[in-house]
Amino acid sequence: MNNLKQFDNSNQNYPLVSICMPLYNGAEFLMEALESVSSQTYPQIEVIVSDDNSKDNSIKIAEDFLRSTSFSYKIFPHERYGIAGNWNFSISQSSGKYIKFLFQDDLLEPECVEKMVELAEKDDDIGLVFSPREMFITPGHENNPGCLQVYNYGKDLHKSWSKLIEIQSGENLLADPNFFNNPINKIGEPSNVLIKKEIFQYIGLFDPELRQTLDLDMWFRIMCHYKIGFVDRYLVKFRVHPKQASNKNLGVKNAVDNQMLRGKMLYSSVYKLSDPSIEKKFKAGVQKLMESEMENLFGWIQQLENKVEVGQQETQEELTQVQVKLHQTEKALEQELGLEHSLDSNTGEEKQVQYTLMVKNAWYAYQAEDLNKMSQLLRKSLEYIVWLPTQVIVDWLDIFAQLASEHSYEFNSYTLINSQEWKILMYNLLKTKDTEEAA
Repeated sequence: MNNLKQFDNSNQNYPLVSICMPLYNGAEFLMEALESVSSQTYPQIEVIVSDDNSKDNSIKIAEDFLRSTSFSYKIFPHERYGIAGNWNFSISQSSGKYIKFLFQDDLLEPECVEKMVELAEKDDDIGLVFSPREMFITPGHENNPGCLQVYNYGKDLHKSWSKLIEIQSGENLLADPNFFNNPINKIGEPSNVLIKKEIFQYIGLFDPELRQTLDLDMWFRIMCHYKIGFVDRYLVKFRVHPKQASNKNLGVKNAVDNQMLRGKMLYSSVYKLSDPSIEKKFKAGVQKLMESEMENLFGWIQQLENKVEVGQQETQEELTQVQVKLHQTEKALEQELGLEHSLDSNTGEEKQVQYTLMVKNAWYAYQAEDLNKMSQLLRKSLEYIVWLPTQVIVDWLDIFAQLASEHSYEFNSYTLINSQEWKILMYNLLKTKDTEEAA
């Protein structure tokens, strides 16, 4: 522990680290995770176990193990809070200067906490510390297609940055030339980071609207406002197995979640950067990525629709959920592109004026709560343009947002895109695109 002498002269009052363990039916691997906690070389640790109404014996395993250790610990059984709710609750119950997540599947190397805290204490502006992590597939599942996909996509994430140094500005990482290249998550999972607890007061907790990308959202938000520390040493082991969420949620649900995050990156105030040039480049990159992914999402929806046509009711329900989520993400397109789209060269100035007039009238109908008329006018506006659905959605919402601002109204895009009229309009827009392509 010689490296820890820098923390204070007495070499006794090390910063308290709260190891937060959100549980849900984790009995299979929980004992190994707890053993990796007990092996830590760092002396000041408390363990916070937040159990999301597990149906197995996770709580008993945690109680029996922690009772025999010297750690301070708290175990909180509660009703289902969901992924973000469980993570956030564990944070709220912690007392440490730093939060160190450990998921029930993962393992910490003995010096993990020590090395991460050692770096975090070097600079008060560091909000997050991460390291490389070793990935391993649970024995017996080495040939599982889902496990292999997660493993191959997620190994050696840190090597995807063009340049990593021990301490650097988070904004510089957002400006990294490789930032928008896959893998988008170049930090890793919550088990792989140490976070200064005080930052949650300024940038908020994990977003419950997101399921697969809520950790990525948090890493990006931290980058916008704090420095990032990197320990160039494998300190965490990430277990890949068939039951984990990152395997089960692959596919269309993950694509929808990505779209929701892109919208937040474009318009949430927590993504405001101090360097205008970096912010401009960042927003442009997000917009490009979002449009590309939205086209892919339309493809997913078409595949689901094809399944519906052969009578798969379960798929119809999934399609409905996906479409609702997709239309929720359209809120993220409100103020980015304005009327910058180029009209088809054959439409002319007169048709552009007619189109804009139709959309503006649709906004007035919306404000008058006549959503049927709004829908009719928006549908009519399509006669004057030749655009992709993504461009149309961008422009409609942007004009609505601009008019609301001009008239000092609050534009609640969630209310709009969750209305039945909007959903039908979006569905018909997609169907029209499919019909035209088929022709």
